[in-house]
Formats: sequence, structure tokens, C-alpha cells
Amino acid sequence: MKKTFGQHLAQWMADAGINNRELARRTGLSANYVGNLVRDYSPSAKDGKAQPSVEVVDSIARALGVGQ
Repeated sequence: MKKTFGQHLAQWMADAGINNRELARRTGLSANYVGNLVRDYSPSAKDGKAQPSVEVVDSIARALGVGQ
């Protein structure tokens, strides 16, 4: 079974030893938004699934050192 973005994000955060609040601080996102991404949830999306922008994904990847 393929992992969702949220599952990958949770693993990357665990590997980096950080929580939602710390990732939010590093990226300028809100801790609630980071939590929604981890849960693959978006209250405003029609299907309820989070769809982060390329800029948000890039910011998260940089903050976690993913893909370097």
C-alpha cells in the first residue's frame, strides 16, 4: 500500500525528532495546518484531503532536510 503525504511527513518529522509546533516554526506555517497535513485533512477541500502547494512542500522539505 502506498503511503500518503501525511504518512511520509509524520515519518520525516519523527526522523528529525521534531513535532508539529517545531516544523511550523521552521516553515512559518501554523501548527494546526501542519497537523492537518500529517492527518491528510483539509477542512476547506471538497473531498477533505489536504493538497499542499508546491511552495509549502518545498518549505517543509527544506526545513526537514528531505531530498538533499
